[in-house]
Amino acid sequence: MGILLNTQVSQSLSLTPQLQQAIHLLQLSSSALEDELATIAEENPLLEFEKTAERFSAPTSQKISSSYESTRGFTRNGSDDGSDQEFEKALGPVTLLTHLEEQIRHLPHSDFQKNLTFYLAGHLDERGYLRESLEDIATDLADRFTGANISLDQEVTRSLGALQSLDPPGIGARDLSDCLILQIKRKLTENTKNKNTWELAIEIAECHLENVAKRNLQPIKKACRKSEQEILHAIKLIQSLDHNPAHPFEEIDIQGIIPDVLVKNVRGKWLAEINPYSKPKLSLNNELARVFRDHCNAKSNAALNQKLLEARWLLKNIAQREVTILRVANEIVAKQKNFFSKGAVEMRPLILKEIAESLNLHESTVSRVTTQKYLSCSSGIFELKHFFSSQLLRVDGSSISSTAVQALIQDIVSNEQPDKPVSDSAIADILESRGHLIARRTVTKYRELLHIPSTSMRRHGIASYK
Repeated sequence: MGILLNTQVSQSLSLTPQLQQAIHLLQLSSSALEDELATIAEENPLLEFEKTAERFSAPTSQKISSSYESTRGFTRNGSDDGSDQEFEKALGPVTLLTHLEEQIRHLPHSDFQKNLTFYLAGHLDERGYLRESLEDIATDLADRFTGANISLDQEVTRSLGALQSLDPPGIGARDLSDCLILQIKRKLTENTKNKNTWELAIEIAECHLENVAKRNLQPIKKACRKSEQEILHAIKLIQSLDHNPAHPFEEIDIQGIIPDVLVKNVRGKWLAEINPYSKPKLSLNNELARVFRDHCNAKSNAALNQKLLEARWLLKNIAQREVTILRVANEIVAKQKNFFSKGAVEMRPLILKEIAESLNLHESTVSRVTTQKYLSCSSGIFELKHFFSSQLLRVDGSSISSTAVQALIQDIVSNEQPDKPVSDSAIADILESRGHLIARRTVTKYRELLHIPSTSMRRHGIASYK
């Protein structure tokens, strides 16, 4: 056997420690950045760090909007597109998506199945429901698996089952009925006590929720052939269940939010500026560096020079982080100027790619900048991701954002007569008369996202089921 030596030319991408640090700092929230800098300053005597004495805090009446929608994409083998590491660990407070991600990691499934389950998790709404049809999801994925011998319909259905097996119970439900049934089945698996009552609760949750809301027991008694006491007992069990599985993950402490950006109207033009309260108070101790340089030996100087170099890298990366956030924020403000002037009904469709192309940035960079970064304006405090939304067609061929449509639906319901609530079909007709081609099922989807009860429930005085 002979030994051969060959030379080969190849290209590979290598991230320098400075660039790795810049990427890491960019994705941190302001509070997480402050904690990170405090730790680094303890290890580097040349850095002076002062924790913000008075945090900027918003009135509790301000509204914070956030999004759990996943921006990750699929390639044929089911992995990410390379812009982020697979299942990149989110920093800061635990969100619903990161909570599910940790469980998905430990599922006894293939990497493809885990990725697909995580993909579905990224489509959950703010209540933890999967509203989008499995057929539409499979269709969206089909283009990325052209030629692959995979039954996407079956794989998506199987992944939904995996998602619904996770905690909190009821996650991944298709609607309220499904959410309750998933929780009841979990309880039946864990405990057979009151089995008959729980089974009756499944039947009621599946077919009679509207009568429960109306407190109309006669149709339920007739259909289930049970006594009123049994029906009431089952309803009591249903009422003990969680209608909103994602609720624990939306309880953000508003006083702990430090807006990274402030938006102001300057001479009729909306401009963004960095919030001074969010800027880290980090500086280089030049006096200490001079003393060390004058009194330490060569070996000590080598270690000191390394610390000095690291300190300068850090300060440069923090400054670059601030510049990037401000660039992205100003571009968002420029694209969504009508939102700041006229409100949510004027929100225009916007995607990450559009901002990335305008600023000559990578889409993953824009994603990092807009995650856990907040903007404060006269309408409240919003996560930067709030300003990105899908588009829907209008009669004249133009488009309108889904956020604007939701605002229109909210306005229509707010102005309806209490004794004559407007049906979803009627809302769709009203929107069409205003030039918006919105299907009834889309109206239903957005109404539920807004936690607006059905027509019959509103007629009986139920204003919200959040």
